[in-house]
Amino acid sequence: MKTRLGAASKLGACGLLVAGSVSMAGIDPQVYKQPEPEKGKPTLLEEVAGWVNSAASLGSGHSPAFYWIETPPVQDDPRLQQVNNEKREHLLAHLPLPDTLQRVVAPGGMFRRVENTPAALKEDLPQRQGHEGLIIQQPNLLLSANVPAALQLGNADVIWEIHARDGGEDRQMAGRSLQLSLPVGGYEVNLQIGGYEEQASVEVVDGKLAAPNFAADIGRLRVSSNMQADWRVVAASGPVVGRNVLEHAGGDQINTIVPVGEYDVTATVNSARQTQRVRVNRGEVSTASISVPTGTVSLVATLGNSPAMRPMRWTLYRLDGGRQEVASPRRHSAILVVAPGHYEAVANLDGRERRREFTVLNGSNNNIVMAMD
Repeated sequence: MKTRLGAASKLGACGLLVAGSVSMAGIDPQVYKQPEPEKGKPTLLEEVAGWVNSAASLGSGHSPAFYWIETPPVQDDPRLQQVNNEKREHLLAHLPLPDTLQRVVAPGGMFRRVENTPAALKEDLPQRQGHEGLIIQQPNLLLSANVPAALQLGNADVIWEIHARDGGEDRQMAGRSLQLSLPVGGYEVNLQIGGYEEQASVEVVDGKLAAPNFAADIGRLRVSSNMQADWRVVAASGPVVGRNVLEHAGGDQINTIVPVGEYDVTATVNSARQTQRVRVNRGEVSTASISVPTGTVSLVATLGNSPAMRPMRWTLYRLDGGRQEVASPRRHSAILVVAPGHYEAVANLDGRERRREFTVLNGSNNNIVMAMD
C-alpha cells in the first residue's frame, strides 16, 4: 500500500540519510568537516533549504504569496562545520513546516515570509481592520457610469454622492466604476458629470450586489469666441428647459459635459453679446464658434487742446430701443468695447457738460474728443 510522507517525515528521513552516509564512509563524526562544494554547485544546507521551500508550496492547495526582507548576509563560522550527526539530525527534524504563516531561511541572507491565509488570497475585496485583525467584506453596491468612450473622461470627472435615507453618514467619491460595502439600508445615489446629473434609489442588503443603472446620457459642448467673453449656457429643450447649465466669466471658450439636448450659448463682451443654438448628441463633441460683433469707442476730454488730466465723469448711453446707460468711466480718457448701435457720450468737468451722438459699426473705431474749455 502506497503512503504519502508528510513534510516532517521527509525532512527527518533526509537527516538520517545524511548521518548514515557519514557513518558508512568510516569517518569519525566528531571531526567530520563538510567538504567545500564544487564551483557553481549549492551546499548541502542550501539544497535542504531549497527542498523546504518546494515542500512549503506543495503543502497547501494555494500558491503562497511571498514577501522578501533583505537582511545582512550570514558569515560562515568554522566551528559550525564540526556539528556532529546528532546535532545535524536535531536541526533537520525541527525545521518549521509550512502552515498558514512561517519563515524559511533562504540563501543569500534573505528571509522569505510565506502567507497562505485567506486574506492573502482575496486582495481584490474591500477590507477593514477589526478587533480580531483583518476582516474581508463582500461588496454589496456597484456604482458604474455608462460613459461614452469618445468623451475621454477620467475617474476624477465622475462624481458620486451617496445619501443614507435613515440619516446616516453621507459619502462623496469619484470614479467611473466603484465596488462598495455599505451598511444595510436605503440610499439615494446622485451621479454628477460636468453639468449633467442623474439620481437613483437603491436598497442595500447582505449577500447581494445592488447595481443601479445610470445611463449617463451626455455629450460634450465646446464653443469658442473671437474675444474674451462672459459665457452663459441655457437649456433650450428637455425636462430642464430654461435652466442655466453653465455661467463662466472671462474666457475665449467653454468646454463642458452637458445632458443631451439643445442649448442657447451666449457670449458677452461688455455690452455686446451674441447667442447661438447648439445641438448636443450622446457621446459626441458638439463644436461651434461665436463671433461677437463689436466696435471701439475712444473718449478724450481736453483743456487748451491738451488732455484734461483731471478727475471727471463720462457717461455713455445707448439710444437703440430706449436710452440705457452702458458705461461711466471716472477719468479724462477711456477706451470702451461696445456692440454696434447708436450712442450718446456725455462729459462732465467742474460743472461743465458736453454731449455728442454717434454710431458704432461692427469692427469700427470711434474717436470722441470733447473740449471742456
